[in-house]
Amino acid sequence: MGKVVPECVLWPETDVIAPLVRERAIDEAVDAWDDWQDLKEYQPLWGDEIEYALLAVDSDAQTANHCLRAPDLLNKLRKVSAAGTYSPEFAQFQIESQPPVPYVDSVESLLSVEKDMSDRRTTIKKHLAPNEHPLTLSIHPRFGCPSDIHHSLTTTTALTAPTPRHLTVHHNITARRRRRRRRRRDGTTSTTPTLHIPLFLDQNTFAPSPSHALPSFIDPARATITFTPEETLIGVSQCCLQATFQAPDASAARRLHDAFVPLAPVLLALTAATPCYRGFLADTDARWNVISALTDDRTEEEKEERGEGGGVGVRPRYWCAERYVAWEAPGWCQPREEEEGGGGGVREATVAERLECAGKGLDGVLARYYARVLGRPLLVYPVECAQELLAPLRRDSGAAGVVVDGEERMSSSSQSMRAGAAAEANRCRRPAARQSCAVKKGNGRHENFECLTGTVYPSVKLKHPSPEDPALGWRVEFRSMENSITDFENAAFVVFVALVRRAVERCGGVDWYVPMERVWENMERAHARDAVRWQRFWWKGAEEGGGTEVVGDPATPMLLTVDEIVNGCASFKGLMTLVDEYMRDEGFGSVETEKLQPYLEVVRGRASGKLCTTARFMRDFVMRHPEYAGDSQVSEKISFDLVQEIIQVTNMKKNCGLF
Repeated sequence: MGKVVPECVLWPETDVIAPLVRERAIDEAVDAWDDWQDLKEYQPLWGDEIEYALLAVDSDAQTANHCLRAPDLLNKLRKVSAAGTYSPEFAQFQIESQPPVPYVDSVESLLSVEKDMSDRRTTIKKHLAPNEHPLTLSIHPRFGCPSDIHHSLTTTTALTAPTPRHLTVHHNITARRRRRRRRRRDGTTSTTPTLHIPLFLDQNTFAPSPSHALPSFIDPARATITFTPEETLIGVSQCCLQATFQAPDASAARRLHDAFVPLAPVLLALTAATPCYRGFLADTDARWNVISALTDDRTEEEKEERGEGGGVGVRPRYWCAERYVAWEAPGWCQPREEEEGGGGGVREATVAERLECAGKGLDGVLARYYARVLGRPLLVYPVECAQELLAPLRRDSGAAGVVVDGEERMSSSSQSMRAGAAAEANRCRRPAARQSCAVKKGNGRHENFECLTGTVYPSVKLKHPSPEDPALGWRVEFRSMENSITDFENAAFVVFVALVRRAVERCGGVDWYVPMERVWENMERAHARDAVRWQRFWWKGAEEGGGTEVVGDPATPMLLTVDEIVNGCASFKGLMTLVDEYMRDEGFGSVETEKLQPYLEVVRGRASGKLCTTARFMRDFVMRHPEYAGDSQVSEKISFDLVQEIIQVTNMKKNCGLF
């Protein structure tokens, strides 16, 4: 969820200073690009990030609940860093791990991923009680239902990791979302909507026994499972698997980003692992939309803001990739103007214009990308930066400070402070300032730019060089994958993506461009129940042949199954063929290739439907359980047995058809 920061500013004061922060961030972005655009020859390092859910199993009571020991556990794990790098995640029952050192561009690194993941999990397990387990589980199947022992805490910060950053993110998102009545431009008012996700309908879903009345979060009229605006934690505490790859330079990173963008929905479907919410089976298999909705802190005005081209307002900060970023990206594949968001109409266009006209070589494609990022609401901003930012205004106005510490309490700022900040922001946005296109050379500090870029979470993220660590160059983070149960499966998908990345870089990029709206549609399709078997995804086919007249027409990509995209068909040779060709051309030995095949077979099997996804495994377990009454409910007993089964599979003591 981002790097550790000191005490932070809380909402609503973040909204007060946001225009000032954005103005400085624009200048810093130009200076940063001037510093970074020519950096080359970064090592092809890469790594994974796995998030674990800590669960405590009580065999006597036959319950499995979250274990809130992550803060204490992290203190112990940091003393054994040789086994991995560990960091807090959003909830006190979560831990994130990374390899102790980055992987390198070698077969040995590919073959070491599973063991490295296993070592990290074993290290965590050593510091837990015998009945406590670090599971790569997306979400506890009964988290947030009335009988959950932590149910009453899901709308508070009691379960949030006790770090200033996580407490601030939780407070600021929830506080912004909690504003019940907001006036629209037409004079009407609206409320932050309740989130609805489809409920899986079985024969007895709405005919439960008298002792099992439907809880209030089930909406029978819509047949949905609901979440209130205050339940941010249920979204952000879901665990996942990510991989980050360092490119040699900015151009290579931009091309890799664009290759990954259409791939992200496919991997979301392949790794789908979230069929249960609040003790009920959902009619979806993936987590992404739930996190996106429960972290959506936009105001009604930000959602509705229009530009001259009619574009929609700011997109959620946790969403799909919104633009292709390579300068080679054809214009037809970018979002249509009437559907563009991310920076919000006039504001986005203005920021993009200023970035591009600064004379530092920032091209229009990347300027538009950063304009979307910088247009997001301010979420995390350190107190020390705010004090420096507002010191001149405070001296002029005599107002009280607007910053607070990481605890959930607010300071009182005067109207003159708000007026002063607004006046300064308006002064910075005057047309004369924009038209000058003159930006003063920076001092190497990019705090404002970092604060805005660091709190946007797309499915694929372009990451710029670190101002704090010269060894970190241009990177691309692949973020859409869900957790699989075992280290073997997680390693399989990381190895697969790593090999696709190598193949893409070897040939200087690939043309998998489809219109961005189709990518967004693919992300929706990936959420469907058993999408890997029953959904089709928009994909760019071969430029010649393929048995269809529309192949190669940029306006008409093809609908292919995941099996066809991964394993190949007449219209597309398949990602596995690309990987096989890469390994052959790079001279992988027969022994090395043989050792990699079990990982690739997992991906092949998932894509073909021969192996079930984690979501299908969990759903089938629930529906075959003796206690399941055909009512869509995951009872305490079913949940306990499911967790026990997952523990057995995790320890590789039981074969379950997943691999």
